[in-house]
Amino acid sequence: MAAKLFVLPELELRVMFHVKHHAAALSPADTLLVVAGGRGPKTEWLHSVSSDKKIYCADRGTEYCFAAGCVPTELFGDCDSSSQAVYRQARAAGTVVHSFNPAKDDTDLQLLLHNLPEGDILASGIWGGRFDHLYSNVYTLLGVKKQRDCRVILADDKEFMLLLTEG
Repeated sequence: MAAKLFVLPELELRVMFHVKHHAAALSPADTLLVVAGGRGPKTEWLHSVSSDKKIYCADRGTEYCFAAGCVPTELFGDCDSSSQAVYRQARAAGTVVHSFNPAKDDTDLQLLLHNLPEGDILASGIWGGRFDHLYSNVYTLLGVKKQRDCRVILADDKEFMLLLTEG
């Protein structure tokens, strides 16, 4: 039997494509947690994967973090899917808040990713809702992966996707 590829909640990568690819385990401290405003992950799951990670939220993702007892490092958004009260709560908790005008070209997640520090990415709050949002999220994260040459996992308590590139 093959070794496990992905173990929740530890997010541990093990033997993966052992002949051609040599994937090292994602170090929890080096992985940035991005929480977008799609389907919210279960609070227990989000709390368990947030340990030792800097958390970056796009708008409603902040609500998911607060519900799970997590304080985001930074919040990017236009407050169209969250309330001013959540933004005030984030500021009070020490979260750096980047507010944008809703009349913009980029999504909140795209603005977040343009300003994200280097590191591997675990993205949650990506699934659910409209297909065009999911499509945009996946291809935006794939672009970041290619540009930065980092590892990207899209995950929540129900499903995950590991983004691969050629070679």
